[in-house]
Amino acid sequence: MTGVQTCALPICFPVTIRTAVGYGSYNTKTAEAGFGGSYSGLNYSVNVSSKDMDGFSSLKTKSTANSDKDNYRNLSTSGSVSYDINDKNQIGLQFLESNGSVHFDNRFDSDFFDTYAKLKQSSISIFSKNQMTDAWKSILRLSQGTDKNDSYMSYRDWETDRKSTRLNSSHEFVSRMPSSA
Repeated sequence: MTGVQTCALPICFPVTIRTAVGYGSYNTKTAEAGFGGSYSGLNYSVNVSSKDMDGFSSLKTKSTANSDKDNYRNLSTSGSVSYDINDKNQIGLQFLESNGSVHFDNRFDSDFFDTYAKLKQSSISIFSKNQMTDAWKSILRLSQGTDKNDSYMSYRDWETDRKSTRLNSSHEFVSRMPSSA
């Protein structure tokens, strides 16, 4: 669906709405929805997606726990908002969060324990895009990300938790070739 006009007194925002669904092998189901648009220099976008699949067993075994179908599930959200200060400068914010779970076979685990993991990734960043001169474009971005993985097995639980903060700066210089007469 495109070109929807959403009004909240006293102004109206143009909105583009996106949706998709899917079905595939191993009983895989996907669904996505999002909306976005821009108004008076304000740009925005929000998206949600999910994936759910029954999976398959990766081990050929007579074990009841390891002969099951190893499923996977994920739900994620992302979005951005930015503001065009003028035609050469923009500031904004972006985010992503993803939560999932996966079951997996483990040859060394108990015959009656279904091993699985819970997964979570997230990131958020703020940025400034600037055209300093006709020949110089710059992007400054401050971001923070997390990656968490909790795995559960009969003999041991395993947790990984990583966080990172980054400050990135990129520059593009464009030289103009003199035109030949």
